[in-house]
Amino acid sequence: MQPTPRLYSELLKFVRQLPWSDWRHVKVLCWMLVGLLMEGKVHLSQWGHHVQTDAFYSQSTERRFHRWLHNSRINVAALYQPLIRSVLKPWKDDRLYLSLDTSMLWDRYCMIWVCIPYRGRAIPVGWRVLKHGSSTVSLKTYRDLLLRVKHSLPEGVKVILLADRGFVDGNLMRYVRHELDWHYRIRIKQNIWFKPSNGPWRQGKQYHLNAGDVLLFGQVKLYKKKSIPSVYLAMAHVQGTDDYWCIISSERVTLQTFAEYGLRFDIEENFLDDKSNGFNLQKSKIRDAIALSRLCFVIAIATLFLTLQGTETVEQGQRRRVDPHWQRGASYFKIGWAWVKSSLAKGWEFWPRLTLSTQVDPDPAYASKWQLEEKRERLEFTVRFAS
Repeated sequence: MQPTPRLYSELLKFVRQLPWSDWRHVKVLCWMLVGLLMEGKVHLSQWGHHVQTDAFYSQSTERRFHRWLHNSRINVAALYQPLIRSVLKPWKDDRLYLSLDTSMLWDRYCMIWVCIPYRGRAIPVGWRVLKHGSSTVSLKTYRDLLLRVKHSLPEGVKVILLADRGFVDGNLMRYVRHELDWHYRIRIKQNIWFKPSNGPWRQGKQYHLNAGDVLLFGQVKLYKKKSIPSVYLAMAHVQGTDDYWCIISSERVTLQTFAEYGLRFDIEENFLDDKSNGFNLQKSKIRDAIALSRLCFVIAIATLFLTLQGTETVEQGQRRRVDPHWQRGASYFKIGWAWVKSSLAKGWEFWPRLTLSTQVDPDPAYASKWQLEEKRERLEFTVRFAS
């Protein structure tokens, strides 16, 4: 079988389980995915080079892609939810972390993403795109997104939401705890006022921490006005940097709190994969929030498909067939992409994997001995408890 029809057939198996209202929509999606994976970037006109249909003119294929992206009958949230639910259904860990963050396009569109940190990258669970000139958004713009994500997750799992300083919002904290029944770890700025249970109002910047010091508080109250009560606070000065971490938590803080919050950075690697280090989403010529959301659906499907291929490649002991490093130096996303390309060129089989593994990473990323040692030194802390 020729490469692109073979890839088309594999992708069709992956997405045909979704509740499509029109089979033609499935076919167009699969050819868009073929174009994205073969071309390596978002470029609708160049995707057409990899499409094998009855269309005579290249412009006809490009118009078909544009119509799909602007088709109001295609509800990507309703389509993606059962897919991610099936991928997560056999989740075996007793807890699940979610990373909430935003990414900007051309300073005009804000993309709100909720992802699961996974072995150095993040798996998209839900997103929303809105025309908004700032990466700071209010809870009302993504409340429904969080609720939709909740219905996509396996039952009986403790969920912990990770977020950066732009999401310090009492309404969000109350919604997460009382409406969604999740927990949270959110970073705050050092100039935010807080009051320990047995002390005066203070700011994080008033505490001097030596490199590697950690200060753990009991319950504190945030803000003098519109106070947020009964949160826990942890502060740390990361070794080798001038960076201070001030983390608020819905649960008592420990050293593990910093390791948990550190998982949030995996989503930033995804932003690189979506943009300059991968799909070049920023070069898209689409300037419509809803159409961009459908394009994010295409990217989310591709990310999930490639990560599953990479996961199985490693677990089958086949990584070094596509990764030249002695130890794993590429992400599961990149390994999966390399496996897909090699399979098409050499006639290898695609992996039929449809679920994420929750086992300990069998082949952790290892860039170099120097970087590994530097990371260990940065993560050594001296713990103090605030009185």
